[in-house]
Amino acid sequence: MGNIMRIFFSFLILCSLIQITNAQNLKDVENQLRQFQVNRSLYFNYDLYQFAATQGDSSHLSIIVSIVNDLLQFVKESDSLYVANFEITFTITESKNQLISDKTFRKSISVDNFKETNSRTNVHLYYYAIDLLPGEYQLLLELTDLDIRKSLTRKKEFEILDLFENPLEISDPLVTSDLTEDRLFQIEPLTEVHPKSNIAQLILNSRLLSPVLIGDKVHYRAKSPFKVFNEFYQQAGLDSLNVRYQLKNTKQEIVWKSNKSFFSTQQDQFHNTIQFDPSEQQPGLYILNILVSRGIEEKSKEIRIYFRKKITENVEDTSDINIAAPLQHILSKNEFEYINSFEKSQRDSLIVEFWNERDPSPLTEKNELKEEFIHRVRFANQNFHSLLSGKQGWQTDQGRIYILNGPPTEIFHPSIENEDYQHEIWVYENPNLKMRFVFVFKPEKGEYELLARG
Repeated sequence: MGNIMRIFFSFLILCSLIQITNAQNLKDVENQLRQFQVNRSLYFNYDLYQFAATQGDSSHLSIIVSIVNDLLQFVKESDSLYVANFEITFTITESKNQLISDKTFRKSISVDNFKETNSRTNVHLYYYAIDLLPGEYQLLLELTDLDIRKSLTRKKEFEILDLFENPLEISDPLVTSDLTEDRLFQIEPLTEVHPKSNIAQLILNSRLLSPVLIGDKVHYRAKSPFKVFNEFYQQAGLDSLNVRYQLKNTKQEIVWKSNKSFFSTQQDQFHNTIQFDPSEQQPGLYILNILVSRGIEEKSKEIRIYFRKKITENVEDTSDINIAAPLQHILSKNEFEYINSFEKSQRDSLIVEFWNERDPSPLTEKNELKEEFIHRVRFANQNFHSLLSGKQGWQTDQGRIYILNGPPTEIFHPSIENEDYQHEIWVYENPNLKMRFVFVFKPEKGEYELLARG
């Protein structure tokens, strides 16, 4: 029974369910947090969208810039007003460094409390548009804080296509959800918007889903209903235009499809919008193929979408779950193997005794510690399972961290560019635990793995 008592004492680790003791010196923790903090420039992002211009053979380039409060220095102007002043500069050059456009816009942001000045979730979006002839270009974006005179820059090389040169072309996709009343997602135009510009109106009146680069592939993350808008371009002719949509899972199975035909042969430009509800599909990675054909000509475009499950709890779930296996998260390897060395009946008895010994209120009907453990295992199974690898939620890194520490204080989803991964950051900020867990998304597994902690 000595081994069993040793296991009981080791279960003190689980006391983090009620009170977590951080053994590390706070200063050391803060130093580690700095090591894992995501580069601030990743909160200064942009998206490019190319559509046909209303006149000539130019293309209409729309640039959406996003920044967060934490990038800027706010100055206190009164007890209830903090203001940040900054400039956004758009510099576009041709491949031979010939200057095409150089525009600077001065803006300000005000908040009514100090906490908001450090927010990384209070996002501000700005719209800039320009018509460009076909060719190769470079974009230089610069965000300058006017109070401390510090700048962040982003560069990108891009190509403008002649959308009517080929028999068929497809525009960049606009992936949007319905506009919310939340001011954080409203887009402020920096340039004059033509009232007849359908694209500009669509961008400004929708909430855009920002693309994320994973490897060399662009992905969109979605957890609520969204729409995909495309324009299609063709040389005038007699053949009708046919558009096919196919949504495929990672097994290349078609789980949804739709067809649309355009019979007006005198038009050279069409558009179409389709709508998806992620709740109708299992969470995971999908590929939306857009195929447009006209006679023997065919063009295609691929959109990668990661359907995220909402992190919610099904309070009606009373199904039995295996709570013996998840004990491995709170026991050492040897201790867990010792329990599993017994036959099932003996093992079950040991586990019952295990929980009885750890009952914080033996006189009550329920074992609150056990109930909390079950609650967290069930929540992990509902929200963090991997359909691609077949793991249950408690078996994943996120499930393990949730079982040990409960819900984080905050979760960040920073956009990543020019990297081969994307992050999810869980921050715990309470008197007994100050910790940050950085998870990296593995597309081939359909789950997040723990990258670092500190």
